[in-house]
Amino acid sequence: MKEGRQKGEMICVGFVGVIGGWNGDKVWKGRCLVRVGQRGRWRMHGGNVGMMGSRVKEEEKGGVGMVISGVTDTEVDCTGLRLTELEDVEGLREKGGELSQETPRWQTWEFLWPRGLILVIAAIWGTNFGSVKWLQDVMPASLAAAIRFSIATSALAPAVWKARNNPDVLRGGLIAGIPVTLGYLSQAVALGMTEANKGAFLCSLAVIVVPFIERFVLSRGSVEKKKPASWFSAMLAIIGVGFLELGGGTGFSWGDCFGVLQAVFFGLGFIANERAIRKSPGEALSITGVQLGVVALVSILWATFDNSTGGWSDIIGFASGTAVWILLYTGLVTTALTIVFENFALSYLSAQELSILLSSEPLWASWFAQFLLGETMGPAGYLGGACIVVACISSALKEAKQKQA
Repeated sequence: MKEGRQKGEMICVGFVGVIGGWNGDKVWKGRCLVRVGQRGRWRMHGGNVGMMGSRVKEEEKGGVGMVISGVTDTEVDCTGLRLTELEDVEGLREKGGELSQETPRWQTWEFLWPRGLILVIAAIWGTNFGSVKWLQDVMPASLAAAIRFSIATSALAPAVWKARNNPDVLRGGLIAGIPVTLGYLSQAVALGMTEANKGAFLCSLAVIVVPFIERFVLSRGSVEKKKPASWFSAMLAIIGVGFLELGGGTGFSWGDCFGVLQAVFFGLGFIANERAIRKSPGEALSITGVQLGVVALVSILWATFDNSTGGWSDIIGFASGTAVWILLYTGLVTTALTIVFENFALSYLSAQELSILLSSEPLWASWFAQFLLGETMGPAGYLGGACIVVACISSALKEAKQKQA
């Protein structure tokens, strides 16, 4: 097998004759039964069939082998499994092998479930805007944020405790936590001054903000290095924001400015988080837990010095039955659980495809805000939202093509 395979990839290798070994670079002593693009079941007539299947890490070499001897008609099921080494399958056909069933990749469970999971995450995140705005209508925004992020941090506390002696994880989480905190605070202020559906569309601009920050700020690139297609995404997003303002129920407000700021801060947080995870692979949950801890701490300080929260009796009074359930929902489900799911799905998806699938989030948010809060948008507002979503998808596709080039 070639180096550079995906971590946790399932390796399924079959051999004719004596089972071979794997030294991290190539397959030896035998031929491989399956290759990239060949999915299904291989049937070997006569002879011995060897099969090796093991979950491996990037640094591991070797594997667990199993030899099947004296079998005249054996099927090796390789449906949904992936390989990184291209082998000569025609040679196997000459030895009596035949591919009796081939499954298109897009029909495999391996292809469908991570993408379906991301769409579920986008839908759940879409409910977050309406839920947070509802909370801020019945209690101060600072108090709602303090309780919500304290719940989320508590859910990920075991992961943080596990990495307590890892300075890279703690440092990376703290650095990424600063822009993420500013993003959530900007979101809270924005939702207090504008509609939830508009806030969701403005938040999705983070997909466009990220490549601009990476090229113009972090890489110190010049404007000439930016290709027209990326400028097209930016201009389309600006046009979308303009239509969104014309079609919104409240028109322009300072809350919309904070809505744009949340996209900038979340974009910075995404970049910082990506760098922290790259430096400490396998510690995504711990880094996320530290980030949420920073958000929770700042939110608690905000609530402490916010005179609108009142005393403990007022705080208890804010927590009605419905508010308690929504606080638990936003803390455990829309914040902690979705982050766990997102990190899990990222083991199977690229960041570009992830961002494309998550571009559907504001559409879910708009529907949920109409259902929960009765918010509506005019035709111009929906046109603006569509422009923003198309701009996000265009930007993500452009980034994917440039990284593949």
